[in-house]
Amino acid sequence: MALPPQCEVVEGYLVFRELAHPDVLANHEALFEHTCFIACTNAMRPLGAQQIEVHPFPELDPGEYGYWGGGRFDATDIERFVAEGYVLAEIRLPAQPMGMAIPPGALTERPSEHHPGS
Repeated sequence: MALPPQCEVVEGYLVFRELAHPDVLANHEALFEHTCFIACTNAMRPLGAQQIEVHPFPELDPGEYGYWGGGRFDATDIERFVAEGYVLAEIRLPAQPMGMAIPPGALTERPSEHHPGS
């Protein structure tokens, strides 16, 4: 299975770039389920809890476009996103290919709570 367009592997992490509502980001359990599902269906092993960073929307002039997570938006879209409470989120799940040895210090059990940065 191919990674979704808003996801890529970067330096030991699956990185998801999403337009998300803070309520969705606050549901750490469901978010962990989703990111782990994507990891496992792509032969990646989750190695810990996800980390969440929120980024500001870019300031765009008329006719300019911004890109995030495989999507394109303009200034009018940003106004709507802000009015509806959405944010640009980067969700990072530590992961590695399943065939590799688990590195020392990596979590081997499901995290019981979110970690700093999330």
